[in-house]
Amino acid sequence: MGHIKKRAYIKKSIEQRIESAHQKGCLLLAQSMPAAIAKLLDLLEDEHSETARKASVNLIKLELAQTTSSAMPAEETDLSESFNGDAAERVLRVLAERGE
Repeated sequence: MGHIKKRAYIKKSIEQRIESAHQKGCLLLAQSMPAAIAKLLDLLEDEHSETARKASVNLIKLELAQTTSSAMPAEETDLSESFNGDAAERVLRVLAERGE
């Protein structure tokens, strides 16, 4: 019977370590997200059209991932409400210039 308790303890310990690692990863992502978004916004002004286009797509993907994780149905999400006005305008301008 002692080996069953030991296995349960080991399993619980591993689950706690996994959860702790997951929380640390989420914290790191949350801390680096503003800098990453700022960099993508800077790349919208890049003279290479492909770089600007990819930055726009990545910003849209980030926004979609964020709204999806907040458990909102896809038909109720509105990107224009989530992006600040300037960022949304820049993304749309770059995509329009690139013929997307």
